[in-house]
Amino acid sequence: MLGSALVIGHFVLDLFSGHPHHIFDAETQQIGLGNYATNAFLTVGIEAIFCVVVLWYYFRQDAKNGIQRTTNNKASIIGLFVFGIAFMLTIATTSFRE
Repeated sequence: MLGSALVIGHFVLDLFSGHPHHIFDAETQQIGLGNYATNAFLTVGIEAIFCVVVLWYYFRQDAKNGIQRTTNNKASIIGLFVFGIAFMLTIATTSFRE
């Protein structure tokens, strides 16, 4: 179930921010806006918003389940996502253009 949710979530996120994907195989129609190639900074913004929502949900579920994390542990988890977004911003104008 979790794997299916991840695949569907990836597909939905790619509709708005990723490369277009073929429906079934290379001979079928592509679906997606293709913002990686046309508007890379919008794509990074969409990914950043998604990361904020996912992290908020993750920490909320931890609190609901009684899991207590130290401030350093939370900062490490958030830092990983911040690094990923910062890295995407540094390569946004050179990657995925071809």
